[in-house]
Amino acid sequence: MIHAENLSFGYTSNDLFRNISFTLEENCHCALIGSNGSGKTTLCNLIRSPESFTFDGVLSPEGAGRIGYVSQFAIREGDQSVTVYDYLYQDFLALEQAIGDVCAEMAETEDMDAVMERYQALLDESDAVDADNYEINIRKQLTLAELEGKADLALEKLSGGELKLVQVIRQMLRRPGRLSMDEPDVCL
Repeated sequence: MIHAENLSFGYTSNDLFRNISFTLEENCHCALIGSNGSGKTTLCNLIRSPESFTFDGVLSPEGAGRIGYVSQFAIREGDQSVTVYDYLYQDFLALEQAIGDVCAEMAETEDMDAVMERYQALLDESDAVDADNYEINIRKQLTLAELEGKADLALEKLSGGELKLVQVIRQMLRRPGRLSMDEPDVCL
């Protein structure tokens, strides 16, 4: 659940919203509709990471767990020669590397309790994203999106819509408690 009460935010020359209040219940969908420049993206960003903003009022995102975010801009930055499959696999590889690093640290540490806490947190994250079945889950998501034949294609070979779908799949593989999609129908 996300609760906002008398939430106000703006820039020096422009208030984007003043004294707005709302509650977004769990397991519900919400759409923000407004003209360009009205603050929709800013509100999404504020809800996603309130610690990054200075605002008035109360904003309490409760119980969301992991938060997924799909930008309004397709993922055109970075190495576009990476395949769809490898792009989707990157988060799992990073998690696997982090677990390996902590295991290596165990052999050298004098503060085993702190290392074990980090290790347990990584194992919990691994369980939360179903890391043992990550490869199967990638294939399953690609099939659901009718992109199974594109797994070995470079990102640069995809259309804007396909690229946006791949971005959504990557977020869904993270199993977020909340998913924010900024302009989900816009494909660049």
